[in-house]
Amino acid sequence: LKEESPTKRNEHSQSSAMAPGKLFLGGLSVTTSTESLQQHFSAFGEVVDAVSMGARGFGFVTFADPAVAESLAGTSVDVEGQQVECKPVDGKGKSAGKGGGGFAGGAPAYRAPMPVASFAARPPAALAGGGARPTQGKIFIGGLS
Repeated sequence: LKEESPTKRNEHSQSSAMAPGKLFLGGLSVTTSTESLQQHFSAFGEVVDAVSMGARGFGFVTFADPAVAESLAGTSVDVEGQQVECKPVDGKGKSAGKGGGGFAGGAPAYRAPMPVASFAARPPAALAGGGARPTQGKIFIGGLS
């Protein structure tokens, strides 16, 4: 059995963690379709997969030749009059760009939702986390539209 050097092993683990040829596309127009992405990015090389999440403002494109994706990574491309950022994607479907958001120190990965009725049954002090200072019985519900 031949043993790999630590450098060789590290290169292998990094390359297997990357999604070769796949780019995250940020800043898509809500009207950008998967077909238009396929057509637009075909000008750079053979596209094997394209997905538009235009309503959410992003998408993905995968090239047959990873070198094409590498050459576009970190650039902005005009797609249907919209500047779209191209970022490399790792093997877990995440872009390898800047991190962001979240809480300093980290937040729990998942917290089960609590029924609203359970809040209504609690006294105001319990809603404040049991602190000495009672609240006015108000709660903030974010993300409503």
